[in-house]
Amino acid sequence: MRTTPVGIVMLNDERENVYTKNNELNMRVVRDWAKLIEENVVNVDKSKPEIVVGSEIITGVRSAQKVGEELSRANCKQIIMCYNVWNFPFLVWPFLNSVGKDIPVLSLSNNNGKYPGNVGLLATDGALRQAGFRTHRIIGDMDDKSTQKKVFNWIRASQALTTIKNEVYGCYGGHSMGMETGYFHLVPTIKTLGITVRQIDQLLL
Repeated sequence: MRTTPVGIVMLNDERENVYTKNNELNMRVVRDWAKLIEENVVNVDKSKPEIVVGSEIITGVRSAQKVGEELSRANCKQIIMCYNVWNFPFLVWPFLNSVGKDIPVLSLSNNNGKYPGNVGLLATDGALRQAGFRTHRIIGDMDDKSTQKKVFNWIRASQALTTIKNEVYGCYGGHSMGMETGYFHLVPTIKTLGITVRQIDQLLL
């Protein structure tokens, strides 16, 4: 089955005295999520999407741009943004502006008082939504099976969307007798999915 690469990254606090203490833990969280996804999101033909882990935890503007460009070069068509600790929300912009904005975004956070990733998620994801981005939020512990299932289901949905984007499908015949009721229209399909139609029967005329 066709698949598209999934990028997974994490934002952090920009202050050096903070991120030097937790970057190792944060990278472990990102890699553990990547491993879980690789092992569990498998298609019936044993194919599975490539999981691309950002080379570093994002701790500044140049770091955000670097990781975003890495994921762009890897052709990532959806992004999972992990939140494990408080982060500086503005770092999401140089990251997303580098990787590309017209992609599904999952904001994934722990629910932990000691490491308040949920607070970072609310601040950062809230900024994205305020700017008009449509995102999805999942909050829960990595070891929780229901949280894992939600993440896997989101990836399935994003794979369905990103594999159909920019495709052309064949269509025999138009709407019968010009009847508009219940008939799908091309413009919303182009706007939403980026796909268009080839009217196959026109070749026969």
